Amino acid sequence: MTGHNIANAATPGYVRQQAMLEVTRPYTPPGVVRLVRPGQIGTGVEATRVRRIFDGFIEGRIRLANSALGYWDEKKAALEQVEAAFNDPSDIGFGDSLSRFWNAWQELSKRPESDAVRAVLIEEAGSFCAILNRTATQLETTQQELEAAFRAKVTEANSLAHEVAELNEEITKIKVTGNEPNDLMDKRDAAIRRLSELMDVSVYEDRDGALTIEVGGEFLVRRDTVHELDIQAFGPVNSVVVWAHNREAVAITGGEIAGVREARDILVPKYYDKLNEIARTVIDKVNELHKTGYGIDELNTHDIDFFVGNIPGSEARHIAVNPVLVADPRKIGAARPLVPGDPVAPGDGTVAGEIAALKDKLLMESGRLTIGGFYSETIVLLGNDSETAERMAEVEELTLHQNTSRKESFSGVSVDEELANVMRYQHAYNACARMVSVIDEMLDVLINRTGVTGL
Repeated sequence: MTGHNIANAATPGYVRQQAMLEVTRPYTPPGVVRLVRPGQIGTGVEATRVRRIFDGFIEGRIRLANSALGYWDEKKAALEQVEAAFNDPSDIGFGDSLSRFWNAWQELSKRPESDAVRAVLIEEAGSFCAILNRTATQLETTQQELEAAFRAKVTEANSLAHEVAELNEEITKIKVTGNEPNDLMDKRDAAIRRLSELMDVSVYEDRDGALTIEVGGEFLVRRDTVHELDIQAFGPVNSVVVWAHNREAVAITGGEIAGVREARDILVPKYYDKLNEIARTVIDKVNELHKTGYGIDELNTHDIDFFVGNIPGSEARHIAVNPVLVADPRKIGAARPLVPGDPVAPGDGTVAGEIAALKDKLLMESGRLTIGGFYSETIVLLGNDSETAERMAEVEELTLHQNTSRKESFSGVSVDEELANVMRYQHAYNACARMVSVIDEMLDVLINRTGVTGL
């Protein structure tokens, strides 16, 4: 066992093994009358079994820590993707683009007759829309990636469950013969450890060494039987885990699967909805004012939407500057006639000024925040969520490290200790060999060098 331990000192998941030695049955010399002698004659030692130096309690704590760490790691990774999509605070993010958009309207209110200023407004508005489109697209892509990861992890969980069931069968067959399938048990524990990273599991061991694994109160593996998990889709990115045999929902509350599911169904949609709320408010308020404005010297150029793409639920994804205004910026409704129907002076920028003033109006959160303030609050909330996920991941990683260290100190292989055992066994072997040599010399003298001589 010492050689096996040393060979597997660097093998992940290997549990140190130890040969259990017991005294063999002593020999009692036969006789009618009991001879006076001290005790029986010893017959040596034998290895009765090879045991794993294993602590099930520590392994259970490792599984719990694995589930918690997997849950927070997935949320942390998803929030990092959301932060990358918003790309704020930065000089090229959404917040900066929104400010430039309002500033362009303010400049137009001062110089409404300038074709150059109108062209700048179209450019800034297009940049603002492009950033909204890109951010929304990235959030949608993140959701799709989370859905793919969700399905892949469920498939992996099924594969691990079948592996555990097969190992259960092998282990029980070997135990029936009186042998110890320690290496197979190591392999099974490694599979369950990975399974615990994917979901929160409860593990129970039968007397014959077979394990039962439960998820949400229902068994996933019982001896060599597996209740497979399946995916039931309610939309392109809205699937749930169900039991394949009865189509009931599986109560998974921890692990990577739960973390991915929460990120896909709650975290990413939360920020996607906030982005849509901003886009919807900008579209509605800007269009409402712009329709009242007139272009340069054109009484019939009014009642035009500045933005198009107001599709409920995906405003940020489809918002765009009206192609009519892109083709002819002179039609931007910056002016409002003093008397309806009167010619509009090229220098009037009343409507443009009113649109620019939207920057400071409390239009969000029931009149509590401006559009810019709402966006800033969204970024702060995103930062808090991301920091919480990162901090919790660090806490769970520390917990896992502590429990893993406890396991290694108890079940891990110390090469120095094993080498010391080698030396101890070597000295014991040399002592036994020396004893046999002495007995051999005594018998040689007794048989070959004694007897009647001189006849």
